[in-house]
Amino acid sequence: MSPDGKAPGPLAGLRVVDLTRVIVGPYATQFLGDMGADVIKVESPVGDLTRSVGAQRHADMSANFLIFNRNKRSIVLDLKHPEGQEALRRLIETADVFVVNYRPAALAKLNITYEDLTAINPGLVYCRVVGYGADNPNNAKPAIDDVIQALTGSVALQGELTGHPSFVGLPMADLTCGLFALGGILGALYRKSRTGEGDEVEVRMYDSMAAFNLSPHLAGESFVPALGPARYPRSVSPNRKPFDTADGVITVAPYTDKAWRSFLPLIGRAELLDDPRYATVHARSSHLNELYEIMIPVIKTKTSDEWLRLLEEADVPCSKVQTPQELVEDQALASAGLLTEHEHPTEGRIRLLNNPVRYTNAPNSIRQLPANLGEHSREILDEVGFSADEIDAMVTSGTTVIPPVTAGQPS
Repeated sequence: MSPDGKAPGPLAGLRVVDLTRVIVGPYATQFLGDMGADVIKVESPVGDLTRSVGAQRHADMSANFLIFNRNKRSIVLDLKHPEGQEALRRLIETADVFVVNYRPAALAKLNITYEDLTAINPGLVYCRVVGYGADNPNNAKPAIDDVIQALTGSVALQGELTGHPSFVGLPMADLTCGLFALGGILGALYRKSRTGEGDEVEVRMYDSMAAFNLSPHLAGESFVPALGPARYPRSVSPNRKPFDTADGVITVAPYTDKAWRSFLPLIGRAELLDDPRYATVHARSSHLNELYEIMIPVIKTKTSDEWLRLLEEADVPCSKVQTPQELVEDQALASAGLLTEHEHPTEGRIRLLNNPVRYTNAPNSIRQLPANLGEHSREILDEVGFSADEIDAMVTSGTTVIPPVTAGQPS
C-alpha cells in the first residue's frame, strides 16, 4: 500500500529514468509516476528551469515545478563529469524506461543516444521528445511551445477568432505532446510485456501538434483533389463565442439535431426547424454563422441565471464562463477530489492536482511530493552501488548535490 492507503498503481515496480526539463517531458513522466512507477528525475546542478518560474515561497521550488513534478525522486548528476555519466549508466542498468528531451547533438556529446543506452540495457524503452525530427528542415533549430504553436496552425486559428494571430492561453503544444509521449511509452511497454523487447519512441512536437490541429481542420483537404480548404468552419466562426446575456456571459452550445430541436423553440424561432438551411447537421454546418447571428440578440434579453435554467431544463449544453481562479474555487472541482492539499516538508501547505484518470483496482496516487533539488541523490546513488565515500567525493567534485536538512530556505 502507498502512504495514502491506496493500492499501488498499474505501473508499480517499473523504474523510469527521467532526463527531461521544463514541461513537455515532465508532464509525461509525472503521469507515469502517478501510475505507480518509480520515476527518478535526473537534474543538472542548477536544476530544472521551471524550479525558478512562477510563484514560490523558497528558491528552486516554484509553483510551475510543483505542478509538473509530483511522484518523482530528484538526483543531481553533472553529466559533464565522468562520474556523473557512470552514475547514469548504473541507473540505466536498473531502468525500464528512459525519457529525454535534449537536442540530438547533446545526446551524442553526453553518450546517451539510443544506441549508447541499449548497449547497456537492451530491453530499455527509450523515449526521445524532439522538436522536429531528422527529416524536418527545422531540425537544428530550438523548439519551444510558442514556436510550435505558430508553425502548426494554432496561432493562425486563434487569430481568426481574435482578429490578430494569437497564442492559445496555455502551453498547449507542451501539454499535448507530453500526452503523446505518455501514450507512446505505454504502447512500447505493452509490446515489451509481450515480446521482452524494448524500443525507441520518438515524439516530435511539430508532428504531434500538426496531427492534433489537423484532426478537425484537415476538412476539405481530406479528399484528393481537395473539396475545400483545411479549415473546420464551426471552430473558427467569428460568432462562435460565449454569448452576452442581460447581466453577464454564458456558453450555449446546441450541436446535435436533438439539441437544436429543443433550442430553436426556446428562443422563439421554431419555424427554423423546417428551414432547409438548418434542418440537418450537414446543412447547419454551412450556415452556423447565420444561426449564431440569430442567437446573439435573443440571448441578451434574459439574465445568465434565467438562460441557464431554461437551457438545462431543455437539455441543451450550456454553462457559465469561469476564470481559472473560479475553477480553483468551484465546488464541482472539490467534489471530484481533483485538487488536494498536502503538507510539504519545506514548502508548507501546498495544493496538487490528482491524476484525472481513475482506475478501480490499481488507482493512481500521490506518493511523493515534489522533491527539492537533489533531495534523493544520496539515496539513489546508494541504491546503484556507490559507497558513502564515493558519494562524498562526488559532492566535493560537484558531480552531485545533496541539499542540507534546511533545504527550501526563503529566496
